[in-house]
Amino acid sequence: MIRLLVLSLLLGTAGLSMLLARAPWFRQPNLASRLRVHTPGLPDRRPRILGARSFRDALGPAAEHVGGWAARAVGINEDLSTRLERLHRAMTPTQFRITQLRQAVLALLGAAVVATVLSVATAPGLLLVFVAPMLSLLIDEQRLALASQRWKRDLVLELPTVEEQMAMLLDAGWSLGGTLQRVADRSCGPASQDIARLLRSVRRGNTYRDSLREWSVIADVPAVDRLAAILSLADQGADLGRLVSDEAQLGREERHRELLAAVERKGQQVWIPVTVAALVPGCMLLALPFLRALSFFAS
Repeated sequence: MIRLLVLSLLLGTAGLSMLLARAPWFRQPNLASRLRVHTPGLPDRRPRILGARSFRDALGPAAEHVGGWAARAVGINEDLSTRLERLHRAMTPTQFRITQLRQAVLALLGAAVVATVLSVATAPGLLLVFVAPMLSLLIDEQRLALASQRWKRDLVLELPTVEEQMAMLLDAGWSLGGTLQRVADRSCGPASQDIARLLRSVRRGNTYRDSLREWSVIADVPAVDRLAAILSLADQGADLGRLVSDEAQLGREERHRELLAAVERKGQQVWIPVTVAALVPGCMLLALPFLRALSFFAS
């Protein structure tokens, strides 16, 4: 009965607030709103109390604080805007945090409903209600971190092929801008998407050096750092074709060494179950005479 009374009170308060917000005598409009009626063709820019923008402005700081805590809880200290820019997500950090907070609230409500329907005890019910939104926040943060790591790995794997294409075009006499545009148009992988973003930055008025430095910071990959440093030498008359080709060869050698190390680790892991299967029966066979000797000396 008390739960129903509290729920009815909350719903009644929300409904009364919505009705009063629409009443002209309760909320006196400002001068701009009164003059807008007499100005035809002027767009309506009145702030809405219960609009999406007002909720976003009100919940944005709280969502960013809670989301930042969840990121630090799973050991992620990288800036959220950098990760979203790396993944080419068409959303701002505030929008991502608000979506994350909305899912946590839904998880909280779902846990409360489950605890109420199943008549869970007080302590387990409170634990469930507390753990559900925390898990939702941590899962979203971990999912974004894993997506960022996969993007970086795919970028590292694709980069030698892209560098070889760039080296051939530069050796053929193409300019740096034409080479980057050609690579961005003929592929759809992580490297080509990053290069397309780099070209958009150049069209906005930035120099190639600044755009390459920005790409290096966002990608956070040593191979991209080296490639950006090489391409920054375009205005100094350097032999970019040869340098980029050498960098592609170096990248392939690094991937080859990593592959050999992974194969060696897999080979070592194969012997773990074999060793355990051989040691356990041997230890049991050695334990029998040892226990027999202990019983003999004890008697």
